[in-house]
Amino acid sequence: MRKNVSGSVIILLVLVFVIGSLLNPQSKSVKAASFKQYSAYITSYELRVRSKASNHFSVRKMLHLGDKVTVISKARQYTRVKYGRVTGYVQSRFLSRSKFRTYGAYITSYELRIRDKARAHFSTRKMLHMGNKVTVTGKWNQYTQVRYGKVTGYVQSRFLSRSKFRTYGAYITSYELRIRDKARAHFSTRKMLHMGNKVTVTGKWNQYTQVRYGKVTGYVQSRFLSRSKFRTYGAYITSYELRIRDKARAHFSTRKMLHMGNKVTVTGKWNQYTQVRYGKTVGYVQSKFLSRNQFKPYGAYVTSSELRLRNKPRAHFSVLKMLHSGNKVTVTGKWNQYSKVKYGSKVGYVQAKYLRVLRKVSYQVKLQPNRQTSFKAYAAYVTTNELNVRSSPTSAKSNKIALIKKNEKITVIGETGKWLKIKLSNGRVGYVSAGYIMKGTAPSKKPSVPPANTNSFRGVDISHWQSKIDFNAIKKEAGIRFVIVKATEGQTYRDSKFYDHVKHSQAAGLSTYAYHFLRADSTTEAVKEANFFVKTINGRISKNSYVFLDVEDVDGDPLTKDKRKLTEYINAFLNVLNQNGYHKFGVYTGFNFYYTRIDAAKLPNNTRLWIARYRYNREEGWDSTYKGLGMPADIWQFRSDGKIQGISGDVDINISYFTDALNL
Repeated sequence: MRKNVSGSVIILLVLVFVIGSLLNPQSKSVKAASFKQYSAYITSYELRVRSKASNHFSVRKMLHLGDKVTVISKARQYTRVKYGRVTGYVQSRFLSRSKFRTYGAYITSYELRIRDKARAHFSTRKMLHMGNKVTVTGKWNQYTQVRYGKVTGYVQSRFLSRSKFRTYGAYITSYELRIRDKARAHFSTRKMLHMGNKVTVTGKWNQYTQVRYGKVTGYVQSRFLSRSKFRTYGAYITSYELRIRDKARAHFSTRKMLHMGNKVTVTGKWNQYTQVRYGKTVGYVQSKFLSRNQFKPYGAYVTSSELRLRNKPRAHFSVLKMLHSGNKVTVTGKWNQYSKVKYGSKVGYVQAKYLRVLRKVSYQVKLQPNRQTSFKAYAAYVTTNELNVRSSPTSAKSNKIALIKKNEKITVIGETGKWLKIKLSNGRVGYVSAGYIMKGTAPSKKPSVPPANTNSFRGVDISHWQSKIDFNAIKKEAGIRFVIVKATEGQTYRDSKFYDHVKHSQAAGLSTYAYHFLRADSTTEAVKEANFFVKTINGRISKNSYVFLDVEDVDGDPLTKDKRKLTEYINAFLNVLNQNGYHKFGVYTGFNFYYTRIDAAKLPNNTRLWIARYRYNREEGWDSTYKGLGMPADIWQFRSDGKIQGISGDVDINISYFTDALNL
């Protein structure tokens, strides 16, 4: 009986031991005998070794980033490890079989704190600065473990770069730029830089750049730096006076006073100011008064009876010289409503509206208008005391064949440049200079006005500039018999007063003609302009009246300088007039323009010439020799500043020399 009891007790104890082993977690160590242990490294900046595999059990040890442990076994999300004499459980996700490979990195923030733990609220162990090199020993979330000298801690990962910043040169683009000790506007200034200074860029942070200038290192605003050095260039002053200031603001002191036309060297730009060098003076001027292009001087005539040449472009400044109608000046610059001009040895400013650009023209066109087989001869007379008749159109001494006297009647039978082919009363034929011949018959007495004859009539040409006109009063003015009205310009512009001027001029019984201002730069454009002109005048200007083409340069938009092309343009325009029934046509231009820019020999033979030339000055009156226009023409525009009853202000006055000038 006792034997049975003792056997039962033994069996019971064995069962208790087995069940206890199964229930005890440590019983898994039985299986651990076959687990192959290995080394691993901690990847969290802190990791707790717990007594059991759950986060509510007690902590046996605190491990840190990079610590090496021995992995004994694994159970779900926990791993059993051994660290020194301590054995326990850690979270598996913070273990790595590979040891973190350290590497060098560079600080990209102007300041960066090494903290003792990977959180912003932990204490600072060391303050790093832009460009400092650290050794990266681990990473955790947004933080990186680094070693700087003997200090190890955590910094924000976004302010690290494996690449060392490559320094480069840059130039200051602001007229003044402060190097500050830190990358904020409220920090103290270490150095004041100026436009064009060269610095070495050693780093960047947000809107600031770390630079080195000489021995000074600090931070400047990035937007005022440029990798490219400013390329200097020449520029010209367009204001009559311009101050070079020591800084780029209107209230700073003046270093130098510049004047219109002065040439400066541009060395930099900043907002509305430009840094310039003039001689030895460097400073800032307003950019709007600079131009890369030098002003091209041109000739002009004074159109006012009196015009004051002032030392500065304002009405209250002193007068250098009194100019008069017809005086020729050279325009050397412009500023607002004033022009800078040179008259003799005097240089000053006049009101631009009282200047008229010297007539210069150019045209082109393939000619087909109403051509005649022979030159249309006309009667003329000599205006100089004696004039040599030559056998050929040259001034060689050996070719003189006759001598004619002042007022002697001749017949012009041809034209070659500035030479006329003439027939004398005795039937002899030769050549004379066109400048001494006047169309028509000689006046009976010495004139005090432009030479006139029995076929001469006076007239005016008008446009919208003469807005209020009493045409009945014009007719009462002695000798005013015809009016030439501006109709169009280019391909689209119609003079705003054309219809009214034509209506009232015709109602007053005046011979009324029209003219078009040429702007064409091709034969095609000339044809389009002619069609526009015909459309405008059709039904208003009789086809028995004369129509004219105004051929002259416009300031800033000149006609072509090619004589052949310009003549083609004129002929293309006249051809359209001819095709539309306007067979009486003419060309208006200046004396010099006619000889230098138009090939007159290729114009239709029936073309009337309307020439502008002003030979009047206030001191001397009409030239004492009474040479008149100086060339044969059908109409001479002899004044641009005429005063007549019925028109307020200046008006162009003309005189005609052909028999059918009036179509009354």
